[in-house]
Amino acid sequence: MGNRLTKIFTRKGDDGSTDLGNNKRVPKYDQQIEVFGSLDELSASIGILITSKDLPPRIVVFLTEVQQNIFNLSGEIAAPEFSNIDAANVLALENLINDLNATLPPLKDFVLPGSTRAAAHCHQARAICRRAERQLCKLAEIHQSIIRCFVCRCPNLGQARKSRRNNLGSRTNLDCCNEMAWI
Repeated sequence: MGNRLTKIFTRKGDDGSTDLGNNKRVPKYDQQIEVFGSLDELSASIGILITSKDLPPRIVVFLTEVQQNIFNLSGEIAAPEFSNIDAANVLALENLINDLNATLPPLKDFVLPGSTRAAAHCHQARAICRRAERQLCKLAEIHQSIIRCFVCRCPNLGQARKSRRNNLGSRTNLDCCNEMAWI
């Protein structure tokens, strides 16, 4: 294991700066810090989602892997010379998205977040991920495009619709599922 954190606070950030991990101090509002914060928030949001009792075990395992990849992604942004996220990670996301959506009817409307707690948490994670993606695009010059691809796929998991459908049985007509269409 690497260095262990032995102090919860150091007082170094009391001046409004923080360390990027390479001993370079930047303002706490630096774009890279904004990305780290959004990725951390995304991971926490996925953690809440994982605690939902109605998620299939394979989705829980996959979302846990996504959390680990988000952690690794933050490390890659902090130290661009290291690479852990690759095309295989993006392909795994795409395959799961395709698998989840294969059993769903075509989406005809935007869907309002809600209906079930798990679906609402999925939508929350999606919105946080979209913010992280927008912030990450501002850092385009310091990270690989594969990282952007990975973050871009995360919100598309379709799990909100799948979770909603699992709670309502095998019905496939969204109108009868009472999904809240955005008008």
